[in-house]
Amino acid sequence: MTHPKEKHVSEEMRERDTLESVWQQAEDNHASYSATGSLELDIRFFALGLAGEAGELANFAKKRWRDGEGHDQAIKYEVADVCAYAFMLAKAMGMSPQDLIDTIAFKQRAFVEKMRAISTLREQTP
Repeated sequence: MTHPKEKHVSEEMRERDTLESVWQQAEDNHASYSATGSLELDIRFFALGLAGEAGELANFAKKRWRDGEGHDQAIKYEVADVCAYAFMLAKAMGMSPQDLIDTIAFKQRAFVEKMRAISTLREQTP
């Protein structure tokens, strides 16, 4: 997937495609453009930014459903924006990239266990 403006991005920046490097880029972008000087205000900023980007993502999903048009590229970009804010919020909460991955994995396992328990209960209920 290539962003239309990507041709303006240097080769050096394109090589930074690991979780850690993207995490660092999000942190650098925040420090350069949106840092408030207060951890609590940064957390609010990230949470509100995350909600805003999730809203934009939902809007494209609505348009996809309503209009029957894919909006695939726009949805992918909004997913990336959601992830960037999630990374910055996680960092502000003291998490490392690995902490975030571990927490996601834990939550996914817990969800599967919950769904299995619900399924078992449904099977046992007459």
